[in-house]
Amino acid sequence: MSVKSGIPDFRSSSGLWKNIDPRTVATVEAFQDHYSLFHEFYSMRIKSLESCVPHEGHLILADFEKRGLVNAIATQNVD
Repeated sequence: MSVKSGIPDFRSSSGLWKNIDPRTVATVEAFQDHYSLFHEFYSMRIKSLESCVPHEGHLILADFEKRGLVNAIATQNVD
């Protein structure tokens, strides 16, 4: 659902990890030892989310929650 909302995935042929080794930006060590690279990557990530809009599936799930039909949602992915 997230990709259809405009949020890029990580592992596809055009995903975020295609040109970036996740160990260089997505670890505690990256934060501690290479903060400028870490900061640059996550600044880009946050900026890219500004143009995203909820997918119809997100809206349906939000409606289910509002009507008390679901209390929680579990996912296997971390977006």
